[in-house]
Amino acid sequence: MAQITRRRCGELLRGLFEVLMPLADGLPAARALEALEKVVPPTPYELGAFESGGRRYEKIIRWSTVDCVKAGWLVKSHGRWTITDDGKRAHAELRDPEVFY
Repeated sequence: MAQITRRRCGELLRGLFEVLMPLADGLPAARALEALEKVVPPTPYELGAFESGGRRYEKIIRWSTVDCVKAGWLVKSHGRWTITDDGKRAHAELRDPEVFY
């Protein structure tokens, strides 16, 4: 996990918010991850897989979103991810990816 820094997690989350913010109804998680990949492409390390299975890129993002849900910035409901008004404000105010994460 040493190659996944706080800054990188923040970059991924900010990109995810940019993908989801214009969509009032959000997106299914899989589609959000596909869209994010075009905005914030995976690094060579993230293209690899964990020994337990699954590509690192998706798992890193899914783990990173937990704090956003707890903060009330992101809602995950029935497989759909949606940004809240608080999440939009946080995205506007916390420009530094390290602070955002």
